[in-house]
Amino acid sequence: MVLIAASASAQASSSASVVNSVPAFNSIRTYDSYVSSTNNSPQSAFTFDCASSSASVQIQINATDLNGYTDITDNGSIQYKIVLLDTGVESTFARFGDNLVSATYETGAGTEVIYTASFAMQRSDPQQISPDYYRVHARVYDGADYTNSTSETANFTFSSSICTGGGGSGNSGSGATEEVTVTSREGCIEEWSCGGWSDCADSIQSRFCVELNGCGTQKRKPALDQSCIMPEVVPDEPLFDILVEIPDTYKVLSAGDQILTSIKLVNIGSAGRIDVYLDYEITDRQGNVVLKKRETVAVETQASFVRTFDLPENLPPGNYHLSARLTYFDGRFAESEHSFTIVEPVKSSAFQKKISYVILGIAGLGLILFLFAKKAVPYMEQRRIAARVRKMVKKRQK
Repeated sequence: MVLIAASASAQASSSASVVNSVPAFNSIRTYDSYVSSTNNSPQSAFTFDCASSSASVQIQINATDLNGYTDITDNGSIQYKIVLLDTGVESTFARFGDNLVSATYETGAGTEVIYTASFAMQRSDPQQISPDYYRVHARVYDGADYTNSTSETANFTFSSSICTGGGGSGNSGSGATEEVTVTSREGCIEEWSCGGWSDCADSIQSRFCVELNGCGTQKRKPALDQSCIMPEVVPDEPLFDILVEIPDTYKVLSAGDQILTSIKLVNIGSAGRIDVYLDYEITDRQGNVVLKKRETVAVETQASFVRTFDLPENLPPGNYHLSARLTYFDGRFAESEHSFTIVEPVKSSAFQKKISYVILGIAGLGLILFLFAKKAVPYMEQRRIAARVRKMVKKRQK
């Protein structure tokens, strides 16, 4: 962990109650067929299917709430909307409309939840081929706060196949449509026209290509997918570092003692006051938790404070670790730890106690004799002076 000294302007406060956490998005993805995120791969290019008279776009929305995913499923919802994106400018997709539509809950665990939705693209819908797209937006609500997707969106292209039939004349009175089958022509030279590459999603870019001469072959068909490097996203949200230190005088203790530790936090992301969770744990060498506590701390830029913990009375001697884990709104975390040692308390034997008592007794007796002698000296001096005076008086009388 990087140690960054805390300033005097640091702000930190703890709360016994858990504050509401604003929900956030992890991802929005589109699929041409969907069972679950582990069984299917995202798709960003869709083509009208003459057989089904539509192109089904399956949408998966993944969100997080630090209060637990049930904060969304029980108290709120996730909704989505599809818009047109023409060379970077959004506009209304007329057949979808301007209103958000509710997605369907699929699964959730811990702080993460997944909702899904399905929308059938029709042949009459505008064709959008890069640099033009359809874009999926979403909104997540937990009963208290809501978040609109901004950078978390999904773009996809849509094109129509060539279909024949319908109309009610000839043998096609049923009105059904069918996809044209093009037979190869000898000597035909393929000429392909492709749209631009889509945005990089899950390290894959895709595009749509059409053979212009109707050769019916695909010998020279260009690649429709290519790998790409996901652009590095510079975080504009909070990004924390944490440091835990135990003073030297608290590194060797006995069971039942109180341990003191200093905590230093620094927000190396964007400025602004934010609430974070701090989870403290004391564990032995085997990883067994012997003490656990949590608090909520509000931090603006930097913070430094001291915490004390009462160690259990039955803690056996050995090496222990005190760790602090900081968790913030999108589930990311930072953690730090410091070690200390528990030793047996020093116990005096019966013999040692007797020796101590004897030494204290001798010291006390010596002090008494000293004080007595100090008072006796002036008295003896007075007796000697008086004897000399009497002797001198007797001599004169003779």
